[in-house]
Amino acid sequence: MAVEQDMHDGMLTMYAPDMGDHSDGTAVWGDAATIVPWNMYQAYGDKAILRQNYSAMKSWLAWVGRQTKSKHLWTGCFQFGDWLALDSENPAMPTGKTEEDFVASVYYYYSSWIMSQTAALLGHPADAEKYGKQAQAIKQAIQAEYITQNGRVAIDTQTAYALTLYFKLVPEDKLGRVVNDLVKRLAKDDDHLQTGFVGTPFICQVLSKYGRHKLAMKLFMNEDYPSWLYAVNLGATTVWERWNSVLPYGSINPQGMNSLNHYSIGAIMEWGYRYLLGISDHAPGYQKLVFAPQFDYRLKRVSGSYESSYGKFSVAYQIESDDEHTIKLSLDVPFGQTVEVRLPRAAKNGVLVNGELRSNGNFKLSTGHYELTYQPDEDYIERYSLESPIGEIMQDEAVVSKLAQVAEVINFFRDPGNRENFGKMSLPQVANVLPFINIDAATMKQISAILTATPINKIEN
Repeated sequence: MAVEQDMHDGMLTMYAPDMGDHSDGTAVWGDAATIVPWNMYQAYGDKAILRQNYSAMKSWLAWVGRQTKSKHLWTGCFQFGDWLALDSENPAMPTGKTEEDFVASVYYYYSSWIMSQTAALLGHPADAEKYGKQAQAIKQAIQAEYITQNGRVAIDTQTAYALTLYFKLVPEDKLGRVVNDLVKRLAKDDDHLQTGFVGTPFICQVLSKYGRHKLAMKLFMNEDYPSWLYAVNLGATTVWERWNSVLPYGSINPQGMNSLNHYSIGAIMEWGYRYLLGISDHAPGYQKLVFAPQFDYRLKRVSGSYESSYGKFSVAYQIESDDEHTIKLSLDVPFGQTVEVRLPRAAKNGVLVNGELRSNGNFKLSTGHYELTYQPDEDYIERYSLESPIGEIMQDEAVVSKLAQVAEVINFFRDPGNRENFGKMSLPQVANVLPFINIDAATMKQISAILTATPINKIEN
């Protein structure tokens, strides 16, 4: 990459080597000039990686500064936007609905922030101050152009919300507003992804980080298009370029760009390692890491490992392992590594670690093998609620029979056509929309009691 930048005045070409294509650099793709060295440093803890790429990182930002048509924003240049997103207002445009200049400006900010951090690590205080101020100025310009003082994001797309949350483009007290707006956007999209190359890596991460892990799991476990499991169910053993590079009956998508081995949306696995496996954070090089898994009833057993320069850190766990709701975990910590454990719902009963009782789920472990068990403060059995989709409820004849005893109107949804039309809505939503669905407050309370007492039988092995 550095060679191409030397030959193109700091610009990073679309390909490296450029293969004869001298196209202008673009955000996200070109930001590999800063992001790749930074991520390699995070993985290996070796500052030499940053030192070797320092001049190339600076030259990329200098090139962007010369190209943009707006001060402190990256505008007026060709961009790929949220490539191959599904929300484009013009189906012929693969750049998605999220404004290209917004995406470019966010990455201009991120690369500037990386540059300021890199300069500080390498002992270049003047550069650290310069790029720190530049990053702050870009962030303020993004806020002025795209975000109201109350935290409303001007671009109503999944990707815009995901980027705003991941890069913390709003103050801490406005993050909750953006999370709620993302959840509302997803509800309008039937809780299915519309993201392209830019938004997909981050959407589940921000949902899990900000208290919506169940929704992140729902996106991950969806099986119909668009979803990751759509491809798996069609026999995919690699990640495709498009959400539907192969159509349901096995033919290749006629729109083109159908690489069947293309990383892009496979970036979901960072979320998998952080939030499912539990390696939620780490120091550069992995000498220290935070183990904080988020459990979910849809994945009863999870196992995996990550091999850093210190060796292999291994995890295996099972939730709801017995009638006492016991959670069992097995951890292997390599020599020289320290693990800060943060177990959820572990404040009351304590945690057994190799037979020794710890008072709660927060403690540190060093080299060794560990067997952990505890009864969570609250079980991980998922139950129905008033927010459950009618279609999901109607698949459970046992709960339907109980509901029909207190509300005869439930039988209306036994009809396949009615389930098709209203199955994605909740009972309160239908009661508000259809005048002939009359459910008074007392009856709704009875319905709620039945639903919240009934487990959803979806714990997977």
